[in-house]
Amino acid sequence: MEISIKGGRPIDDPSYARIGYLNKITSAVTASTDAVLIPNTFERWTTSTGTVTASFNIGNLSTVNYIAIGAHNLFSAGVTNVRVQCKTSAGSFITVATIKPQSNSPIYFEFNDFLLCAQVSVTITGGTNREIGIIYAGQSLIMQRALFGGHNPINLSSMTEYRNSMSDSGQFLGRRIKRKGQQSSFAWANITDEWYRDNFQPFVNAAKTTPFFIKTRPDYYVDEVAFGYTTADISPSNQGGTTRMLSVNFTMRAHDE
Repeated sequence: MEISIKGGRPIDDPSYARIGYLNKITSAVTASTDAVLIPNTFERWTTSTGTVTASFNIGNLSTVNYIAIGAHNLFSAGVTNVRVQCKTSAGSFITVATIKPQSNSPIYFEFNDFLLCAQVSVTITGGTNREIGIIYAGQSLIMQRALFGGHNPINLSSMTEYRNSMSDSGQFLGRRIKRKGQQSSFAWANITDEWYRDNFQPFVNAAKTTPFFIKTRPDYYVDEVAFGYTTADISPSNQGGTTRMLSVNFTMRAHDE
């Protein structure tokens, strides 16, 4: 496949962030797995032990190049292998990725070829009392530019609310976590007006109600993935001059298992 070049860099440069927001999964094939189709992090598909596969229908034989898993405990549960597959129009499943989880952070499988998929499946092996809360499959939104400088990695940016216990005399008696998560801001500059309207604005519209996955630096940090939601509406700024370039930023709050 020929790769277009802009400014000497391919438009799908691996240093550019990936956003997964359009979930093309329409229904569950495997019983008791519907929880992963609901975009919240509370309801879970749970399994005890052994190798288990769950399959899901893709609407209208759609093009897919990523599968993402969020709100899971696969690492701490001791899972040794996660395999994702696509069932093509020919009726056969193709394995697109196999990994061993290295943390409970979201997993974002992006594969090189766009596949016409009728179904996707996730197989987990090893461990006990495994949980998965979210599964998305669809086409990645690949940003047109790299992240603006000064970005705080969201997986390293905790947002924690504490409840402290103090004695009447002011002695510290303990602390517990009331609520936890992650939060960071994402900013891009020098985005062309046409690209923004055609590619980014559909994400802006969807983000008003739908949580999403973001993989910030696929080239360096393959495990740096977050699943969450925006904290406010997203609006671009015109950079001025004759270029019609835009800049845009948003703040995201993410789930922390």
